[in-house]
Amino acid sequence: MTLSGPRAAARARARSWTRKTSGGACFDVYDNTSSQVYRPGSAVASTSSAVDATWSIRMTRSGNILQAHYCSTTTACGAWVDGDWLSQYGSRDQANAGKGYATILRYYYEGIALT
Repeated sequence: MTLSGPRAAARARARSWTRKTSGGACFDVYDNTSSQVYRPGSAVASTSSAVDATWSIRMTRSGNILQAHYCSTTTACGAWVDGDWLSQYGSRDQANAGKGYATILRYYYEGIALT
């Protein structure tokens, strides 16, 4: 399969990714608070509403619950371009452009079913 558009651009960025382990593997998430922090009391109504509205939705591929991944950047590394990773800022931009959650999920996670 030949990729074009955003996926081809993501694959090109993955080849030149600057964050790598000492063994040379690409990575996106640090194992400290620079990647993700939970602050009690920091939730906002719009986020809580989105979680409540989608709580009963199941995302599957080939009948199995999909282990979904995301990265916080708009760039890609390694496996992120293979249809199993969602971009935090890319999905935000699509939502701001008026796309719904199902459309966004199907863009990032290939071959899924939402039930």
